[in-house]
Amino acid sequence: MDAVEEVKGGSSGRKLDDKMQYDAIVVGAGPAGSTAARALAKSGLLVMMLDKAEFPRDKPCGGAVSVRCAALLGLDISPVIERAVSDIFVTHREWQGKGTELYRSSAAPFAYMTQRSRLDALLAEKAVEAGVTFRQRETLGSVEQRRGGVTARTLPGNVYRGRVLVAADGANGVTARMSGISLPRDYRHSIAIEGNITPRRGFPPKWEKAIGLDLGMVEGGYSWLFPKEDHLNIGLGGYHRVGPKLRTRLNELAEFYGFDAAELWGVRGHWLPQRRENFPLVTGNALLVGDAAGVLDPLTAEGIFGAVQSAQIAAASIVRYLGDEKSGLQHYTQALEQIILPDMEVARCLHGLFYRWPSVFIGIEKVTPVLWRAMVGLFRGNASYGDFCRRLPPVWPMLRLVSHLKRTRSAKTRHSGEVHSARQVNRRQKAPIERQSDQPRVQLPLGSPTGSCQKKSNHKTIHNNGASAPLELPRFRGRLMDWH
Repeated sequence: MDAVEEVKGGSSGRKLDDKMQYDAIVVGAGPAGSTAARALAKSGLLVMMLDKAEFPRDKPCGGAVSVRCAALLGLDISPVIERAVSDIFVTHREWQGKGTELYRSSAAPFAYMTQRSRLDALLAEKAVEAGVTFRQRETLGSVEQRRGGVTARTLPGNVYRGRVLVAADGANGVTARMSGISLPRDYRHSIAIEGNITPRRGFPPKWEKAIGLDLGMVEGGYSWLFPKEDHLNIGLGGYHRVGPKLRTRLNELAEFYGFDAAELWGVRGHWLPQRRENFPLVTGNALLVGDAAGVLDPLTAEGIFGAVQSAQIAAASIVRYLGDEKSGLQHYTQALEQIILPDMEVARCLHGLFYRWPSVFIGIEKVTPVLWRAMVGLFRGNASYGDFCRRLPPVWPMLRLVSHLKRTRSAKTRHSGEVHSARQVNRRQKAPIERQSDQPRVQLPLGSPTGSCQKKSNHKTIHNNGASAPLELPRFRGRLMDWH
């Protein structure tokens, strides 16, 4: 898709130049950015969307779009769907060498398989059709907040001025930092690696409409196999501390599924950002959406649904803000806390339980397919994590407590490991000096190898202290599923 230089819809058909002021500048043209830009343009606003890449471009992602996510998008994505999956093969390999395999099937699909290069190009095209001006190959150089708006400068030397800035450039994006939003250290909580296999003897019939899910290979996560049109996407993800082992584990996973690891192509890693309590989302006239906001599902690692949902909430908040600037953008945070964060907290609790004791849940699933029904209901949009809690009122408080204790213990273990690593690094750094000197060894202060040095932002931050009423937003709801 070529760069677009003229508004094709909205409230104006004027030629655009760098000195114009837009209602909104969106940085990043992934699912979050394109969705926010399209919604804003449909509301009659003048929108500029920037991306450093040239489309179509690929992104590291499993490429699974749940049925609920496709419905939430509100547009036809069938042109980029490569397979619809309704079945799953779940395997669990314990450290003792014992393994379990389960097969579950559904009458209707629960997810669609695509590739991010195709999906993102489609969403960007739909945004342009709605009236968004899309500039490609524009790398953000700086952001300056000023009273009543922002100024974005790109490395090609272009200057764009807008009333609101939307940071949608993902986990590795720079827009948040440039806007003055300081992200917490544990923002990049998990990490994943993926690769592709093109079967030599044709596409395996087993995977034509099924995905693979393997437990036990990586701490704090799972391994997957997703079928595409002519190849298979294989990957795994877990806690960030397993990063050094992921490449070896990926080879093992390919061999486990019966493929030659030497034939893996397109291998790459990526962060899985997760929002934490009091995670900043807004500063002045800038806000975060999608992976930049860390709205990834902690249990399933589904990121596209959270990206689309947060983008739609952001668009509604921006429209309200531009209509009454006294209210500020903080109601975006309030809306996210009401709509998305409660389910994320439940998912985080379930993550602490499921990946700590997967054999227990596999045992339950062997007796009754309650977990399978819950997953299908979630991905189809017939139920939410909150519905799951309401189905277990007597047991849920105890499960939350166990999950909290487990996560607290894991955090202490990670801290101990980091201190141990720091001491090892310190010893290695001092070793050459000790071999050259007979003086008593002096214990040097330990530094944190995982800490980060953050420069204070020189950009001016505008705070809006005006009170705002609760924001009324459409919420994606579905029928409660029948678990009996």
